[in-house]
Amino acid sequence: MRTGFYANLGNTALQLGAYGDGWLADGRFEAAALRREGTWDRAVAHILDAAGVSPSSVQRCALCASTPDVLALCAALAEVTGVAPSVLGRDMTVPMQADYDPPGSLGQDRLLSGYAAAAMVGRPCIVLDAGTCLTCEAVSPEGVLLPVAIAPGLPALLSGVTQSAAHLSPALQRAVADWATPRSPARSSAESLLSGLHHCLVGTARELVAAARSALDGTSAPIVLTGGDAPTVLAALGAEVAHYPLLLLDGLRLLADEMRL
Repeated sequence: MRTGFYANLGNTALQLGAYGDGWLADGRFEAAALRREGTWDRAVAHILDAAGVSPSSVQRCALCASTPDVLALCAALAEVTGVAPSVLGRDMTVPMQADYDPPGSLGQDRLLSGYAAAAMVGRPCIVLDAGTCLTCEAVSPEGVLLPVAIAPGLPALLSGVTQSAAHLSPALQRAVADWATPRSPARSSAESLLSGLHHCLVGTARELVAAARSALDGTSAPIVLTGGDAPTVLAALGAEVAHYPLLLLDGLRLLADEMRL
């Protein structure tokens, strides 16, 4: 079976997936641990093992990275699969226009998310990526990407509280460990932090959706949600949102197909 292997490296997480006749296996890994321990190759091999395919069956590798430190991951992909990865922005170009200043400075992951969402649900559409940052884009009926915002996601919010109010760190750790829908009124510092972080994330998501609808001049458009903290946002926004956890990996796959890599 011919297999494609796809990677999305963000600020805090690495998402990997193996694709044959559908997604065979996928997983998320803590990027900081991979950088610290130098275990990129183990993560790649783990997904291949979970997919039940041999490295020799991999015919294509493609990579999207929102951070500049991709050399170690590229080397691991090439070593484990025997295929040099095609890197978005270097070997692959998203066929989507965007008005941004300076030109070419828009993150490749944001372009890819818009491209993938339009392929999945049609256009116009709205994309929310709940990762380290909570990003929002709109895709116009003509297929132009309309960047809306980059807001703090949950990891960025956690980092901000830790750095700005170190005395709250123990309560913050308890809040993260017991992450769930918050209750009101809160009965402890941990519950107060949980409630604040939760409402900050989902409230921002709602505001970004409203801003995206404004960018589309009020045009009705489906909302596509992805990212590691998508479940929290999904529970709050409800039925109006379609959850695509592998959105960027699907975008890489579809783009590689289009470019016949």
